[in-house]
Amino acid sequence: MVDHCTIGSHQPRRYPRNVAMTRTSSLHARFFGVPIAALALLVLVAALGPQPLAAQSNEDDEPSETDIRRNYSLYWEDFQNENYAMALPNLEWILEHAPHFPRDDDRNFRRAIEAHENLAQRADTEEARMEHLNRALDILENAPERIKELELRHDEYRWARIYGVFLQTHGHHFDADALPKTEVDAYLTAYEMDPERMDPYFIDRIISGLTDRDRQEALDFMDRVEQERDDSEIMEMITEARDDLFTSPEERYEFIVSRLENDPENPDLLQERYNLEERMGMRDQMYETAEKLLDLQPSAQAYFDVGSMYLDDGEQNEAIAQFERALEQDDLTDELRADIEFNMGNAFRQQDRLPQARRHYRNAIDIDPSYGAAYLAIGDLYTQAVANCEGPMEREDRAVYWLAVEYYERARDADPAMERAANQKIQTFQRFFPNQEALFFRDDWEVGASFRIDYGCYSWINESTTVRAPV
Repeated sequence: MVDHCTIGSHQPRRYPRNVAMTRTSSLHARFFGVPIAALALLVLVAALGPQPLAAQSNEDDEPSETDIRRNYSLYWEDFQNENYAMALPNLEWILEHAPHFPRDDDRNFRRAIEAHENLAQRADTEEARMEHLNRALDILENAPERIKELELRHDEYRWARIYGVFLQTHGHHFDADALPKTEVDAYLTAYEMDPERMDPYFIDRIISGLTDRDRQEALDFMDRVEQERDDSEIMEMITEARDDLFTSPEERYEFIVSRLENDPENPDLLQERYNLEERMGMRDQMYETAEKLLDLQPSAQAYFDVGSMYLDDGEQNEAIAQFERALEQDDLTDELRADIEFNMGNAFRQQDRLPQARRHYRNAIDIDPSYGAAYLAIGDLYTQAVANCEGPMEREDRAVYWLAVEYYERARDADPAMERAANQKIQTFQRFFPNQEALFFRDDWEVGASFRIDYGCYSWINESTTVRAPV
């Protein structure tokens, strides 16, 4: 491990003669046309090979601007060409004498780490590999403090994340007890610096590392992330990670209940308890938990969830009451309003109150014209109306199927997700269209003409459709 004071202290090595000749050719081309005496001098200098700048001037002298630019140019040319071994001597000279060059930032330190990492990967022996990895680790440990002292522009979050990536990639080469910190601690440091900036991948690495170290620590971190990040990908990842921490929902449920004993009015814990109770079919407990949630945080979503639960249990009146409360909340969104209207339609339909059901389905469509399920539901209302009408089926009853199929087609056109269900219903009910004989006996039933459904059992429908040919 190199001591802090030695960062960037190595002198540039002398280039081999063949390298010097290559650079001499470039130099000759650059100065073609100068007097022969000057060219001879240049050739002589080049033949001796590039000299360490410290050897060309007094050790106590400050390096000149020319020295700095030359060393930077030489290292940057080699670095860009991935010739890291040749780049390092001049790069380390820059780190020692002009770490700020050329833009007063930390780029030279970061490039030194990259160079040592690449040389470690190319090393022929374990000893050589570890020499470069230890050098990179030393820079990661000590360079940030020097960068601050030099007042160079840098990104502390970036350095912490680079440290984590280094340990994630190369940590297995080191004795774990000898490392200054762990991968998870490096990523945690980065997260604490800027939670919003941390990529979900690195958050997942933190959760995995904490899970291996301490389950409670992992759970606490996930709770924190949920408060600080609003990202569906991260929320899904945390849900999966929590599930992985427990062998069964029952074990997770016991954990949540135990936490609620110490924090009984925590809405997040209550919501998770409710979700687990729903998952495990604990209907009685769900109602109890839902009431506590509504007392703590009345919201449109909460009332909608409770109403949906009542609807699933066949309690339509209670469901409708909860849906109406949801519609009164200040936090109601258009998307949720459309869902509430649709489910109110389902509640009235279960009670066979078809006109009221249609009104709410239409409300959902007014809010969201692409709400294909609502179109589909209105078509189902009309086929249900035919089934409810007493007496033998006449041709006027069959005419209602024209309108039902029209709504199934609207559902398919409005929402591609409804295509399969809509096509199945279309194929089913178009077989019951009035036949050719029925069309013959009705003067107003010419294919393509408009016909109004507003008679007998269907007076409440009061809607026009198009006469269709038999299928």
